[in-house]
Amino acid sequence: MKFIVPTAEELSSLRADPLLWEQELDCRPEVAEAIEKATGMRAGRVYWRSPYGHLYALELADLGRGRPSMAMVYGHWDRYEPRPPEHQIDEALEELIVWVAEVTPDLNPDDVMWTLAQAGLRPWWPGLHRGRPPWLGKYFPWEQKAVRVNGRAMSYIDEGDPQGHPVLLLSGNPTWGFLYRDFIAPLTQAGFRAIAPDWVGCGYSDHPRVDAALTMAHHISDLVGLMDALKLRGFVVVGQDWGGPQGVGAALQRLERFSALVLMNTWLYTDCMGAFHASPRPWTTWHAPIIGQFFSKRLKVVSHHGPSITSRRGMTEEEIQGYHHVFDEPDSDHVCLTWPRTIPLKEGDRGWADMKAIERRLPEIAGIPTVLLWAPEDMVFPIEYANRLKELLPHAEGPILFDKSGHFLQDDRGPDLVRTIVDFLNRTVGKTAG
Repeated sequence: MKFIVPTAEELSSLRADPLLWEQELDCRPEVAEAIEKATGMRAGRVYWRSPYGHLYALELADLGRGRPSMAMVYGHWDRYEPRPPEHQIDEALEELIVWVAEVTPDLNPDDVMWTLAQAGLRPWWPGLHRGRPPWLGKYFPWEQKAVRVNGRAMSYIDEGDPQGHPVLLLSGNPTWGFLYRDFIAPLTQAGFRAIAPDWVGCGYSDHPRVDAALTMAHHISDLVGLMDALKLRGFVVVGQDWGGPQGVGAALQRLERFSALVLMNTWLYTDCMGAFHASPRPWTTWHAPIIGQFFSKRLKVVSHHGPSITSRRGMTEEEIQGYHHVFDEPDSDHVCLTWPRTIPLKEGDRGWADMKAIERRLPEIAGIPTVLLWAPEDMVFPIEYANRLKELLPHAEGPILFDKSGHFLQDDRGPDLVRTIVDFLNRTVGKTAG
């Protein structure tokens, strides 16, 4: 392989997608040592381009054992677009593994090629990775579907008239489509097409165990992939919490197909931070390095709490389990940690550049009908966040306030919210997508 040095400008326009993670590179020391010799480094990155022109990287880590001890392989794609076809990625990875055999005296490239021939091609079918418990149907009876986006299954429900405006019901941390269970029937009865996706890492979508696969750019790209796969035109974004910036970020990539926007207790900017996000009790503490791994992945303080502890109306035990059960599997809640760590509190934070990119492009949606629906009692995104959104989106209706509701206002005031949304859409875009 021919290694290259990409420019900083090129790298800043791409997102790094982890493809292979070798946690025990030196389980065979001779391989680790051969790779160190061939790359000229014990720790760092080397880059190469595939025949299709895509940039790839091999990252080595030195854990103090006198040789590279871990390795990660990344593909670099257009920041907010779906990644290339899987067969192109496979070909680039095949080139890499053949190269590893070529530089390692104890390995034979012919053996790798023979094994590749025996392995054949793996079908990229988006099947769901687990079944739904029977009791869930009482609350969430709709069929769970899935598409393959960026190499992972993204689950969603899709109900209503295929000719109706698609209404994308986008949730945030740590929820999934279940949050919108009171919205589906009223929307479909009103003639709209209700689509509730589960972000990758949530609900019935795949749950990657690599935090680097769960950046804001990945989530935006996943939603763009879903919209393209379903060929959505005239779509409406309904976004709360992370559903706001990730939904708007995806809509900006397909602006010509974007019809209307509903924002609920969310944000799209970097210049306003409330007391909750500035506080060490609990916010900045529960996702701090190492500390956050314990709280989020061992104690599940986010994935097994969230809506159940902020509910104003109160929930049944089955409703609580409806939210929590999708994170019951150990180590399945990486996204519940990566999302808090992505909130940009200061320049240079990992979500800063992506949020800034969205904020800069907000003037492009000045012609999109928009309404702000808000729970003023929410301690996470209080009314100051709505006021700042109104400044950035002066054409927006609202904020229309919904008292007796907390952060997850869809659960506290779902029927009232969906009536307001149906009225807004009937007045602004009508039922049928163009």
